[in-house]
Amino acid sequence: MSFKRKTAVQTAPIELPKGVRLSPKDGRWITSSGSTSFDYYLLGGIPLRSLLVVEEDSTDYSSVLLKFFAAEGFLQDHAVWLGPSMGEPWFRQLPAENERAAKSEGMKSSGPSPSSNTAQQNRMKIAWRYENTSKTKVPAPDAIPPGFTHAFDLTKRLTISSNMMKAVSPFPLEIGSNPFIPVLESLTKFLASLKPGTVCRLVLPSLLSPAFYSIRATHPQYFIRFIHSLSSLIKCTTSVHIVCMCSVPSTLFSRDCEQVYWLESLASGVFSLHPFPITETVNGLATQPQGLFRIHKLPLPLPFTNTDNSSEAGDLSFTVSKRRFTIEPWVLPPLDEEQPEAKPSNSDNSQPSLKSIEF
Repeated sequence: MSFKRKTAVQTAPIELPKGVRLSPKDGRWITSSGSTSFDYYLLGGIPLRSLLVVEEDSTDYSSVLLKFFAAEGFLQDHAVWLGPSMGEPWFRQLPAENERAAKSEGMKSSGPSPSSNTAQQNRMKIAWRYENTSKTKVPAPDAIPPGFTHAFDLTKRLTISSNMMKAVSPFPLEIGSNPFIPVLESLTKFLASLKPGTVCRLVLPSLLSPAFYSIRATHPQYFIRFIHSLSSLIKCTTSVHIVCMCSVPSTLFSRDCEQVYWLESLASGVFSLHPFPITETVNGLATQPQGLFRIHKLPLPLPFTNTDNSSEAGDLSFTVSKRRFTIEPWVLPPLDEEQPEAKPSNSDNSQPSLKSIEF
């Protein structure tokens, strides 16, 4: 009786689209959000076929995340569909790539310099609760493949060419049985025009805002139906890989209302920004965190479990500068800081000090 050795069947490796890599957690396809620190807390990036919701108060910091998200898509040759908003002028506000910042980050991530090591050894020892906390959580440089994400400069504008795949949605109707019919028709028509295997990014800025959505469109009867249709297109479309990010003004629609409740239930990730009322600035740049960044829901659960890991990140803060949107752990500064003593001026030399007076 003869025996034959079993050989493994060799299959050709699957070619990933540009700007897409496998998740280090569960092997799903993920893409970059345009912010390195945001990708870190997303456990590597945004999984394809997911819907992210960013809630914010009266400020407009969430628009920076949406612009980074759309600009990253254009640099990766992804298709971008813009929901009801400003229209074509919104694309002309996207930030351009900052190659100098990307090179400097690569040099910093290569290894600490001797001067930084000396400063690290000579630093003042403070309380243990501040000593054990890192200033910024940044992923390891070898964990990010080259070309997966880019650095942007908000002071420069991205050049929009005619060969970029983009589309703008019309506004919802104020009459009719379903005011979101033109929005869904615009999206399905744009998805049908794309080549199979294309990555499409959906951007919905200021969702439910009265500036872009009529009162009839914000009614729960129509909006919930629209969110169900949008979620079905994102998760069930097989020819095109879809990923969506939207922002919601929480001052008008809080998390307790019916519309936001269903939006969060169908979303893959939910985040909220809580800006501080006063932020210290030097030459127009923020020197302190500008608000709290809270994670309510993440697309990827904890490894080997089905539990949500939104509480694992702890208290986070965000800072928006000209070249980045940084998310870092929120740590209160020490209360008992030693303040330098004021030096006496020349005019006070003639007057005796309190230490020289003897009673």
